[in-house]
Amino acid sequence: MHTLSLNLKNMEVICLEDVAFYALVEKVVDRIKEKHDIKTDKWISGEEAMQILRITSKTTL
Repeated sequence: MHTLSLNLKNMEVICLEDVAFYALVEKVVDRIKEKHDIKTDKWISGEEAMQILRITSKTTL
């Protein structure tokens, strides 16, 4: 039989509003990009994809 014991007396819970959470995520992403010298995103817009693939219809994507 396995038992699970948790020591929760030192646990802190931090609550953030959704706007604050997403702002924090953006800051973290920006810092990681800066630290690793990442200049471009891996994701491109639909319009950029259409230009690269030389297509004119969004349904072709």
